[in-house]
Amino acid sequence: MLSRILFLLLLTSCSLFKGSEKLSNPDLLKNIEAIKVEGDGKGRLHIRERQYLFGIEAVLKENKSWILAVTIPLHGEEALIFPDLREKNADDPALESFAMRIEGGIRENLKDSDLKASDFLQALRKTLRVLLAHKLGLPLICQENICSINDEVFQIEKKEKEISIITPFAGHNLITTASNLTGPFFMNTRFKVVSPEGKRELITLELFWK
Repeated sequence: MLSRILFLLLLTSCSLFKGSEKLSNPDLLKNIEAIKVEGDGKGRLHIRERQYLFGIEAVLKENKSWILAVTIPLHGEEALIFPDLREKNADDPALESFAMRIEGGIRENLKDSDLKASDFLQALRKTLRVLLAHKLGLPLICQENICSINDEVFQIEKKEKEISIITPFAGHNLITTASNLTGPFFMNTRFKVVSPEGKRELITLELFWK
């Protein structure tokens, strides 16, 4: 409980000193490049009733593998790794520790759902390829509210102060929302899966960048 209170106080203090800006640039590619998925900060994983709070450090390595290292109080450091994001379907190695935590959380807390951890992680991989396309050298093309990389298509939704990317997968949608535009980057990145009927949040991974 104390950790949750401290986490909320941290988010509140950040909002006091960092005023969110409006999305004045009409270029979708530039808006997407402003979505932050590298750096350090705080994170929160919410799977139905279960919630984890942790520190984060994310990096895109020279081999184009993306690594999210998380530090969970009383549990230590865990990792989520997506090898070589230039490839659409790279052969991922055995599940890393944080991926295993996600899989266990879905299995234990979403027994009434057909959501599979492997499908969620594959959708997250697809989305990261969009967010990092400019660094991966991938041919991301955006027209109006649609972006595509070869045969993969993503719907884009823009509001006054946030932008969302919708990645369909296995009867669900992964909704990636970037908010709190401060300077050149969005300081909050949220990955959320809702139930097929859109009434319940099944899993939410939030990253709050420094």
